[in-house]
Amino acid sequence: MAESILRSVNTHFWDDPYVADHLDPSEKLLFLYFLTNPLTNLLGIYEISLKRISVDTGFDRDMVLKIIRRFSEDGKIYYYENYIILPNRFKHQNLNSNMEKNVKKLFINLPDKIKEFIIDRDLKAFERLLKPSKFQFQFGAIKRCRREIFKRPHADFNSNLVRLKGIISR
Repeated sequence: MAESILRSVNTHFWDDPYVADHLDPSEKLLFLYFLTNPLTNLLGIYEISLKRISVDTGFDRDMVLKIIRRFSEDGKIYYYENYIILPNRFKHQNLNSNMEKNVKKLFINLPDKIKEFIIDRDLKAFERLLKPSKFQFQFGAIKRCRREIFKRPHADFNSNLVRLKGIISR
């Protein structure tokens, strides 16, 4: 038998306005299932088949798809290419350094199509795991350039320009 993994759910789950006021009992069960099933992880993105969801919950495939569609429209849970994506799961985690490393490793190992889905949907909860944006890169390059120029303030303009081009292309 596989080792069990503890997945805690804050009791405030039941008081959350989305859960308390907007979900029927079937939707609440499926939402809780997506947070706690054996395949979930700290990142909140994991591969799972509709068949597995149906077998585990007792809901037929059509009901599962209907509920997932609702969650997607509400921006709470997405199902794409057999992956469940819980955009707020990672955001609400208190991670120690080892957990943070694990989450980053999980994210890096995701298929590119899942990462692209996250970027296309602009799921802000995963921003800190994405590679630096073009702006962040340019800002970092500018800071490196300034440091290099100030190291050799008396160098002529052309030699500084050549060095800066080398720094930016790194």
